[in-house]
Amino acid sequence: MKRQVIFFLCYIILQVKIDTIAARAIDADEIPDPLTEEEIECIKELGLDEEHILEIDAKEITPEDDDQYNRFAECFCRKMKLQYDNGSMDYDALREYAQELTTEALKDRDDEVILMVRQVVNEAVAYCQDNPAEGTSHGQIAVRTQNCIVQKLYEAKGGAIDKIPLTEEEQQCIDDLGLNKEHILLEIDDEDGAPEDDDQYNRFTECYWKKMELQYDNGKIDYDALRRFTQQAATEDLKDGDEEVVLMVKQLVRRAVNYCRDNPAEGNSHGQIAVKTQNCIVQTLSEITKDQKYHYLV
Repeated sequence: MKRQVIFFLCYIILQVKIDTIAARAIDADEIPDPLTEEEIECIKELGLDEEHILEIDAKEITPEDDDQYNRFAECFCRKMKLQYDNGSMDYDALREYAQELTTEALKDRDDEVILMVRQVVNEAVAYCQDNPAEGTSHGQIAVRTQNCIVQKLYEAKGGAIDKIPLTEEEQQCIDDLGLNKEHILLEIDDEDGAPEDDDQYNRFTECYWKKMELQYDNGKIDYDALRRFTQQAATEDLKDGDEEVVLMVKQLVRRAVNYCRDNPAEGNSHGQIAVKTQNCIVQTLSEITKDQKYHYLV
């Protein structure tokens, strides 16, 4: 339940090293499969509609009056021993389960980052324990508790937005164009990719790309410069790593940039062209890294 949402929030809280378009594309493959073995068992045992459960589970905040999902939530919490027979939640077990998700989501990350995010998760569970959910059924109590934790994590994400580092050039673009910084940061951090019809973000991207000499004055992309820029960004954290891995990452970036060069983006502004090109690289890298032989890179 809500594993994908929690995975995403754990990545975003305190900007867990998702600072480059290449890194974001690779990290996307770490999102877990939609259903666990226990969840599948609950769907089968209760004769629930799997598609409906997945649709509800994908929502940021779960509807609290959906009978199917409430029964599913109760079943799952019982199987995972997160809820007692009387319907009250076992917050110690819930905290441990949430920490397991955090550890899994942040595998291979710095210990300091993991500890910081685990603390945020602890605070979310503690708040919900001090403000226990009530409901007309055990399932509704489980769902409301889940929503409580997710809402507190979203609040933590919002507080972390201001901590997202901006380069000098990015800050200059925001200042020079009089853009809303929080709005730009939220769009930069959008897990679904950059919005292509957002006027503020398009103007920001055009400004930044031109400052970094990734885009010519006529709006065309300098793909050689873009390849070098993205390769440097993608391998920045691999300076002391395996040379073969560094070379492999650079080759992946080259393939992605070449594909986007051969399939150039079109747009109604220079900024939209830049954003669409950025999305092309992210999406292409994501597709490439799904190849099993590159699995160890993610």
